[in-house]
Amino acid sequence: MPARLRSRPRKTCACAWKAAVHATLAEIFDRLPTPEQAKLLRHTPTDITLRRALDHIQGRLDTDLSNPVLAARCGISTDHLIRLFRRHLGQTPVQYVQERRLTAAARELVHGDDSIEALAERFGFANRFYFTRIFARRMGQPPATWRKHQREAAGRR
Repeated sequence: MPARLRSRPRKTCACAWKAAVHATLAEIFDRLPTPEQAKLLRHTPTDITLRRALDHIQGRLDTDLSNPVLAARCGISTDHLIRLFRRHLGQTPVQYVQERRLTAAARELVHGDDSIEALAERFGFANRFYFTRIFARRMGQPPATWRKHQREAAGRR
């Protein structure tokens, strides 16, 4: 087996961990009182335009969050939006949105009882099959298998 294929599960696992850490930090931040959030943001080098885009994404994972839509929402060009995301977050807006959608869907798979179809629709994926392909690529296994294994692991604790 080529080395690039052997390293894929480790990379997938690392990406899954990063996504989980980012989602957890975002949840912690969202639970802080507004004055505390403002204090942290003052000490965080972010661009107000980027903040506007991130705020728009939050809670709208089922809507069209394409680069042109986000750029228009922020009043900037698509190229400028992509540069801002890369500079501050190290990824494109599309990558960020997809990561947020997958993280939210993974959380719901473990803690909720919605069908795969319902989750795909709720988190803005075109259909169940596309969601399953993207999810499996990122998490290393299809959503139904992920749900089963994560619930089993949670039951052992």
